[in-house]
Amino acid sequence: MKGNMKIKKSLIEKYNNRENLIVISSYPRKGELYSGNVGGIASFAKNTVMNMDQQVVVIAESFGRKGYYEEGKSLVIRAFERNRFAMWLQILAILWQFRKTRKVLFQFDFALYGDMVVSALALPFLFTVRILGFDVSIVVHSIVTDVFNLTGHLGLNTGLMGRIKGHILNAVFRLFYRLLGFAVEKVIVNDESLKRKLSSYISEEKIAAIPHGTDISLGPVRKKRARKILGYGEDEQVVLYFGFVNWFKGADLFVSSFAKITKLAGKKVRFIMAGGESATLSQKSHYRTYFVNLYHQIEQSENIELTGFVPQSKLALYFSAADLVVFPYRALIGASGALSLAFSYKKPFILSERLAPMLRSVDCRAAMKRNGLTEADFTFHLSNQACVEKTRLVLLNGAKQKLSRLAGQLRRERNWQYTSRMFTRLIYAADAQTVEVPIGQKKAYSFAESEKSV
Repeated sequence: MKGNMKIKKSLIEKYNNRENLIVISSYPRKGELYSGNVGGIASFAKNTVMNMDQQVVVIAESFGRKGYYEEGKSLVIRAFERNRFAMWLQILAILWQFRKTRKVLFQFDFALYGDMVVSALALPFLFTVRILGFDVSIVVHSIVTDVFNLTGHLGLNTGLMGRIKGHILNAVFRLFYRLLGFAVEKVIVNDESLKRKLSSYISEEKIAAIPHGTDISLGPVRKKRARKILGYGEDEQVVLYFGFVNWFKGADLFVSSFAKITKLAGKKVRFIMAGGESATLSQKSHYRTYFVNLYHQIEQSENIELTGFVPQSKLALYFSAADLVVFPYRALIGASGALSLAFSYKKPFILSERLAPMLRSVDCRAAMKRNGLTEADFTFHLSNQACVEKTRLVLLNGAKQKLSRLAGQLRRERNWQYTSRMFTRLIYAADAQTVEVPIGQKKAYSFAESEKSV
């Protein structure tokens, strides 16, 4: 299967029809939902696809070996190599073989397909796909409108040349979003606050917010058993950071906050960083410097453990062993897959005030009210002292139980079965603002209604 990769005729006949959908994304390996070295968007895409009712053609990264296979109700075509200019032509060649399938769902993030230049070529690609007659909806997983909030993440220095580069990048990002609005039919984000930010550049009528899904198939392990397997004590506090080690996720803030803390809320405490190097940044020199420096800091701490990438088989162990999950993010640029996993395992959590806008969606505010919680109960100012103090208070004052119930309710209301149905109804609807889709089991959720109530 080399060159343009001709798909078996029987499979084309099976999947090439108007009722089906084409998804373009990075994608986990066969039989896995949470693969290493592919990033969270791959898992997002697969969870969405696996919970859709219709058949789906997935055009995905090849990992060096092109080919195709059926998995569930989907045909997965490993067609392109990340960070290659030719990848867009390779995707077009596959699309043309399924040209009767007019609906396309394109997963996008600037780091997902390669460096800035390769990623920017998504625009002419999308215009070409539209000219060919396809109806494209795009999921924008991160929205960057001011790079000066992400200097450490992007390796942007603060000198004169860094400032000049930053202003140029800001102009490029904003132009990209404006043009994107003309290239696609619908734009989907995973939080209402991100929709408001993007509406400065794209017509609001084109944008819809669908919450990041939660995985109700993930079952916890008994805390005592999980701790025994991992070698943790039954009576100690276990505080968890989960996700890739990134600057914007505040990995270094987690380390600097807790490196010298040995007791919290009257008990011995252990801090776990369950994650490894960023799948999309690991080859960048500024990221290598950041990661190596942080690794040395962790080595010097007696109570912080860095696990490296956590395979799917061990997710339940780390979440089940934890008393609290901490999200010290520096910036809100997209929905957090790690936070959705905390919901999936019904774990108590705290987060920096930078993520507070995510708590203002209709369903989250309703769940907070039911549990007698306010934002102040589990958000903290972005400083070491505030992070430690909020961790101590939540472990000490009984808010853990309320936060666990909050996570469990959002787990039910945002599970992948419902959010995937939202995607389906939106993709096949004429208007992104008037689609009513079920969230949870009690009522319908209207995109337009949710925005008016915020």
